[in-house]
Amino acid sequence: MAKFALVGVVNTLISYGFFSVLVYAGCHYLLASVMSYALGASVSYWLNAAYTFSVMRTTKGLFKFILLSTVAILFGMAVLHILIEFMFFSAYIAQACVVVLRFPLVYVLSHSLVFNLGLQKRKTD
Repeated sequence: MAKFALVGVVNTLISYGFFSVLVYAGCHYLLASVMSYALGASVSYWLNAAYTFSVMRTTKGLFKFILLSTVAILFGMAVLHILIEFMFFSAYIAQACVVVLRFPLVYVLSHSLVFNLGLQKRKTD
């Protein structure tokens, strides 16, 4: 889980930075969230396949990751909307909360569904 967390930190810095730039530039927070998560998910798939779980990247794995990312982004958008519209959080604080809440969900689904080491060939170095 430490490798996943390290990749998560790198990914979070990239995606949160992009989110902040978009919101600061006037982009709606939900669109900014989708765009920044798409960027982060792309980076995350490649880093997690190569570094965290050491598995070969496959079309099937990528498709599963896209499905996982869709679930994660819908979850994040729902939480973001609730925090901003009903609890009056700033978009920046709300997005930080989403990142923290989404982490365990993405880890469990990545480990068990996308990078299931029992079903995919291990990467050979």
